[in-house]
Amino acid sequence: MIRLQALAIILYISSASACFSFGCVGGIGGGMCGCPFGMCLATPPCMGRMCSARARAAKIYREDDKDLLALNTEDPNEHFLNCCGLLEVPIQCLGMCTFDGYNSSSVQSVLSLTSTCPFTALPHIHFCAARGADHTECCRAGGVTDECLMFCDQSPDTTNQLTLQHLQCVGSFDTMKDCFTEHALTEYYQSKQAAIEKFQKVQLD
Repeated sequence: MIRLQALAIILYISSASACFSFGCVGGIGGGMCGCPFGMCLATPPCMGRMCSARARAAKIYREDDKDLLALNTEDPNEHFLNCCGLLEVPIQCLGMCTFDGYNSSSVQSVLSLTSTCPFTALPHIHFCAARGADHTECCRAGGVTDECLMFCDQSPDTTNQLTLQHLQCVGSFDTMKDCFTEHALTEYYQSKQAAIEKFQKVQLD
């Protein structure tokens, strides 16, 4: 049933010639675009303030080391939620913006239209879970098939082409999420340690 509903969504979106991608949140004209798991059809160039928000959410901006340090030392769930805020994820979806809340059950609920969270929010949530990073190597090691690896690469400029075979990729969600979680925790503890060492150095100076 879920596969049929997801297929219906995809066919509807395709007929409307909408734009979908993890790589572009705000197309020409500033409108938001999206689809299940952010797969892409005829994506226009990424433009506007939403693209700036994606870059910031992915920690691409590096103007202020102090701000970057504060961002990286946030609790992973706090970081996740803040990213969703930057990308203007609807309030009814924010329960998915934690590593506990973003799970296969909640994703299937959105795709089957039994959730109040619109499926157009999934690309943004998935991007935030991945912290705008490329997890291809981890996903491949975990057994994610080649046709699904595109969902592991959440680099800010990534766009992907949609085919119906990608419906099976929902089955790899847990492996992808494991990679995202491991990355978030590793980055968190490394940044914490760096902050401690920096503080100790300042004290010694």
